[in-house]
Amino acid sequence: EEAGRKPAANPRNLAAGTLRQLDAGITKQRRLHFFVFNVQEGPERLTASHVGGLTLLEKGGFPVVKHYLCKNTEEILQAIEAIGAAREELPYDIDGAVIKIDQTSYRGDFPAGSKYSSGHIAFKYPPEEKEVVLEWVEETVGRTGKIAFIGHVADPAKGGPVRLNGTNVSRVTLHNQDYIESMKIGIGGTYRIKKSGDIIPKICGLVQEPDQVYQISGVCPVCGKALEKEGELADYFCVNPACPAQLSRTISYFASQNCMNIAGLGETLIDKLVNDGYLSDYSDLYGLRQFRDELIEKGLIGKEKNTDKLLQAIEQSKDNDPYRLLAALGIPNVGTTTAREIMRHYHSIEELEIASVADLLQLPDIGETTANSIYTFFHDPEDCAIFVKLKSYGLRIVNKESSGGSNALEGLTIVITGTLPTMGRKEAEELIRSNGGKVTGSVSKKTDYVLSGEAAGSKLEKAAALGIPVIDETGLLEMIQKGDNI
Repeated sequence: EEAGRKPAANPRNLAAGTLRQLDAGITKQRRLHFFVFNVQEGPERLTASHVGGLTLLEKGGFPVVKHYLCKNTEEILQAIEAIGAAREELPYDIDGAVIKIDQTSYRGDFPAGSKYSSGHIAFKYPPEEKEVVLEWVEETVGRTGKIAFIGHVADPAKGGPVRLNGTNVSRVTLHNQDYIESMKIGIGGTYRIKKSGDIIPKICGLVQEPDQVYQISGVCPVCGKALEKEGELADYFCVNPACPAQLSRTISYFASQNCMNIAGLGETLIDKLVNDGYLSDYSDLYGLRQFRDELIEKGLIGKEKNTDKLLQAIEQSKDNDPYRLLAALGIPNVGTTTAREIMRHYHSIEELEIASVADLLQLPDIGETTANSIYTFFHDPEDCAIFVKLKSYGLRIVNKESSGGSNALEGLTIVITGTLPTMGRKEAEELIRSNGGKVTGSVSKKTDYVLSGEAAGSKLEKAAALGIPVIDETGLLEMIQKGDNI
């Protein structure tokens, strides 16, 4: 600030950006401070007991986070209260406390979820609240056509963004028209805001009513077509299939890292290709190759090298696992994790295409809403036509197991540690899963094998203590090969 430069948004962004600096001199100038929260891997004296490891490091002069060793529920609640009371005095921001099983070897015996590891559970403290004035409302269109409302807010005392949980906040989510009316949201009104989960800013209370509650414009802010409200739902939708906003966001989602992972295809480039008429839906990505020379001449993607690089990335994505394609289709409630689980039970997307709602409800963790979303997608004429185009371009819709893979690792739980000779960790995980196995992050009595590479950590010690067999990359490949020959 003294140098007249823009401050970092928050400590996390500043630390991450500093560590990515290629110039070590800049990293040194920024004087990062280090607090030990967790010893991820290391000798048993540091990892067998979580508190024991922190105590040992603290005695050695390392700064560690505030922690307590609790022996019963009452002590856990007291520790949560003590950390919460000291929250404002800590030299770093926190939003909660984490309760962990101290003996790390026992953690694997507890359940894990998509948002937490086994043997851990988090307690979130009430978020900080601040007052803001609503200056204007922005209507946006999501990839499904749903209209979202963003409130642009300011600090009533100084103007400009308000400081909340260590970040500058100038925008809040306003959800839908029903929410706006129930909260009496309007330009000029004063409201209390907080961060939902300490991440997404939202209005949590009314301080002073506006002269008028905000009313939706009634037309799409991008294409200008009239909006429609579906049944008794609170949301309004742009139902124009040619709306550029929907199209660009739908294609961006299709190409994103968690879906088809087409490197180099960002929103700006997609907007150009949509506006120039090259993309009318995401299947058109695979027809861009026929316009190579034209694209180079126009410079839409770049010169010859960049154009060929992107076209090659699109071509390579055809061989992605079918679960990625299923996630990329944009079916409501079917993200990457759900798509992966679904494709463990179907050999191909074509099999899924003819499944009934009753069939889908038999799958683990698939409820009625998700089942209906999948069934509706594959019975919608427009969606079906796009899927047919994708198949005609040669995208892989059959699982590897069905096209030469195996179930050699069926029922086996494997933990990976260290650096493998020829495979990255993600590649090894995909190989294990595609052959029927399960990959977990910690060693427990339920682990069948530990796959070990160079510079393996404490997981090997835990495997030895529990008598769990250790294999290397060659051993894993031999197991799969033997399974193929059975």
